[in-house]
Amino acid sequence: MNRSIWLSNSQLIEKPWGYERQWTTMLPLGGKVLYINSGAKTSMKMFDTKDEVLFVQQGELIATIADENIFSSEQAVVRQVTITSGSVLNIQAGCPYQLEASKSGAIVIEISNQQSGCTRIEDDYGRAIDGEKALLIKEKLERLTNDCN
Repeated sequence: MNRSIWLSNSQLIEKPWGYERQWTTMLPLGGKVLYINSGAKTSMKMFDTKDEVLFVQQGELIATIADENIFSSEQAVVRQVTITSGSVLNIQAGCPYQLEASKSGAIVIEISNQQSGCTRIEDDYGRAIDGEKALLIKEKLERLTNDCN
């Protein structure tokens, strides 16, 4: 067997909510560091085959999350959880989520299986969304908002 070590580079990608630095590995895994600006939020999205693990390195986030049954069950709910520095959020493919940074912004490390097939459901920055899924999520988000008030 001939094993080796090599150096590679990361890539900086600007996003409307901040930026990310991403890299790939020789494994079927990849990584990103997400720098989410104060008060900014990512799109509500889900991936067809991509599983992710998010580690909050710094800051605090409100994660709006739902299990995959959100699209098939009337009783399924969207919920919000606060995740703080040192917390880990595991997200399986097919589960919609959105991250919103607190006042100080946030730094999140993402490790994923590098699969894609992203479906954007809601977006504050004018990027294309999946209208049918967006409607279902919006109805459940309204229910969440009404239940909290």
